[in-house]
Amino acid sequence: MSSAYRTTEKDGAVLARVFSLVIALSLCIGAGPLSGYAEEKKQSKSASSPKSAPERKSPERKSIDEERLNILRTDIQRELEQYKKLRKELDDTKRAVDAKEQERLMKVAKIYEAMRPEEAANTLTKLDERTAVDILGALKPKTAGKILSQMESDKAAVLSQKLLAKEKVSTEKGSR
Repeated sequence: MSSAYRTTEKDGAVLARVFSLVIALSLCIGAGPLSGYAEEKKQSKSASSPKSAPERKSPERKSIDEERLNILRTDIQRELEQYKKLRKELDDTKRAVDAKEQERLMKVAKIYEAMRPEEAANTLTKLDERTAVDILGALKPKTAGKILSQMESDKAAVLSQKLLAKEKVSTEKGSR
């Protein structure tokens, strides 16, 4: 199991905990999904029973409720901080993995640049299209052109289209 997967699993657990605390907090302050139901129930009881003095929370009850709210707020803050920490760890790990992958791709591209175009074309046609497109994208344009010119035209056209689509996605990501 990779560390990125474990981090994502932790990330989800923390997020679930934060949501449960938010729901608990909203129920305590009467803003939760059941607050309308509780209010209706209270009104129907008061309408059916003889009118009594409005029920008010005692100062002791308010104090307990405020203490609960403060505890929940503290828990939510703690969980949010843990979530942010895990999110940063996940992003850092992803960047490190991407950098390593890019480094390996550049090494492979240098190998293909050192090959004769005919040999490189023959080898690339045997690879899956995604890998071939990644390698072609890492090559110098002149070298990639020489290699593509040595392939069957149908295969070269497919790889060129996928290479163009990949470049378009990269450009869009960079402009965000």
